[in-house]
Amino acid sequence: MTLAELMAKDPQAYAELHKEAVALAQASVKESFDKQLAEADEKLVKVTAEKVELAKKVDEYEVKEKVAKHKEEIEAAIKESAIEVQYITPIFRTVLETEQDMTKVKEYLEDRKKLVAEAKPSTTVHTEQVEEGKKVDMDAILKKVAQQVKRK
Repeated sequence: MTLAELMAKDPQAYAELHKEAVALAQASVKESFDKQLAEADEKLVKVTAEKVELAKKVDEYEVKEKVAKHKEEIEAAIKESAIEVQYITPIFRTVLETEQDMTKVKEYLEDRKKLVAEAKPSTTVHTEQVEEGKKVDMDAILKKVAQQVKRK
């Protein structure tokens, strides 16, 4: 029996079959749509996570670039100041690198330059502070060491 014959003989049975067929088709379409939607949601979550990771990497790169550029500026300022390398201590370099204002960096370098120029070695008495309140006469120590060397 064909559908046309069924419709002519038993319209109610045809209507029920038609209703079931439409329901099955709709369920199939809905199932397919739900599956596609779930896949799209998974892809969206994945892409969003990748975007966050890439944004983090870009941020890290930009920070590293800024730090490297700042260090280059510090090095250029040190060279420009013509302060001898031995007077740029690691602590002083850290102070310079943590200062973001290059005007202040140049002021620090000028202060260091003045400090180095003012610190002239004394040829009369050399002393070194060993403990708080105690000073040692370096000339006397050097003389003793020289005498011991001569005896050997």
